[in-house]
Amino acid sequence: MKTDLLNNINNESKSSLTDEKVLIKTPRRSLHPLQKSAVDKENLVGAGRSTNYMTPNKGKLNVVTEIKSAKKLKVSKGTESKSITVEDLTSEEEPGKEYYKVLAERRRVALEEALKENEQLHEKVRHLEEENEQCNILLNETRQLVETLTAFVTLLQEMLKEGNDEEDSEEEGEGGSNPQDDVKEA
Repeated sequence: MKTDLLNNINNESKSSLTDEKVLIKTPRRSLHPLQKSAVDKENLVGAGRSTNYMTPNKGKLNVVTEIKSAKKLKVSKGTESKSITVEDLTSEEEPGKEYYKVLAERRRVALEEALKENEQLHEKVRHLEEENEQCNILLNETRQLVETLTAFVTLLQEMLKEGNDEEDSEEEGEGGSNPQDDVKEA
């Protein structure tokens, strides 16, 4: 009796397993070319390689559930819509929509990066122009100050020469005259 009960339980569990099979499919890893060529549909010559669209997220898996009794297939698509199909890469015909979507996304990302870099360069240029303008103003002010100081120095030198000349003339005249007489003459 116990063996019959165990057999029934085993048969029921086996039948439920055969009715419902769960298959986990992961995308195959593709080989990467050693050198990019112009005839390759996926990789353009000189274009940067971004592999984020080819690697699946570890959290998202494509799960196929088969139920024989209901004969329904359920497929949950995680990253399926963003991947490039094998037919796109190997066929002689034009690439599919997915290829162009991926290509457009890569171009959009490259354009965004170029725009950000362009904005940063414009900011740097604007900052450098302002700094250059301030330096030119400071240079002009410094030139004016130098001109004023050179005029002041020449004036002081002339005054010193006149003072020295007066002292020399006074020393020559002191030999026979009285300092009070010099004051009266002036």
